[in-house]
Amino acid sequence: MSNQLRQSGLTLVELMVGMLIALVALSAGGALYLSSSQANRMLQMQNRLTEDGRFVLQMIQRAVAQAGFRNAPGEARGVGNAYLAATSTTSFTVGFQADNSSMLGCTGAVIAGTGNQSLVIERNGSCLQCRSAGSAPTCPAPTDVNTAVDWVGPFPNGGGLGSEVVDFQVLYGIDTGPNPTAPEISCGAETRDCVVDSYVSALPNGVTIDQVMALQICLILRSENIAPEMGSKAAVANCARNGTINGSATDNRLYRTFRTTTQLRNF
Repeated sequence: MSNQLRQSGLTLVELMVGMLIALVALSAGGALYLSSSQANRMLQMQNRLTEDGRFVLQMIQRAVAQAGFRNAPGEARGVGNAYLAATSTTSFTVGFQADNSSMLGCTGAVIAGTGNQSLVIERNGSCLQCRSAGSAPTCPAPTDVNTAVDWVGPFPNGGGLGSEVVDFQVLYGIDTGPNPTAPEISCGAETRDCVVDSYVSALPNGVTIDQVMALQICLILRSENIAPEMGSKAAVANCARNGTINGSATDNRLYRTFRTTTQLRNF
């Protein structure tokens, strides 16, 4: 009878061991989840920077490829009869004629109609913007401004998911000679060899805009979002390679540098 009334169960020691094992398992699972979440967030930030940088370079290359296009030889080329206005190291303007079929505007859509057009590409604070008319809008550009668009920049309503421009540099590749030894190796009616001899931040005295053969672009983007788990890292060199981006070693943000050289073709 006494055997039937006997109850079995866990001893205090067994209960404590079980709780310890469960606690260890929960801690390991939590650490794994946290590590996975951080890695996923870092990957999303890296992908965002890469996509934004590639998009900007693609849009710049398309705009520069249009510079100087005209529907018939001898017609004006859009910016004071020039294909390019070398404004500064952070801004330039391309001029061309629209053809109602293939010339693209700032949004990437085909420009309707024909006639002279110009696109201004410039850094404005933490945005890189393209505009076809008017003055530079605020950064980020308002959605009701149909003449300007942010090619890259922070999100208009915050949220930390955008990319910020921390450096942008335009260098102008100029042809200063020597003259070709035979007319057949010159480009068109030019008496120069049409090969870039140097890249400059501003056109020297005696060099005209028609001697610009290419643009060298540098863009440095930074994640709008902060990743505290990054900790300290090496400082990021600026576009001119003569210094570093202030705070880049300790601000817990991701950085990406993009460079490209784009040839001008419609002389």
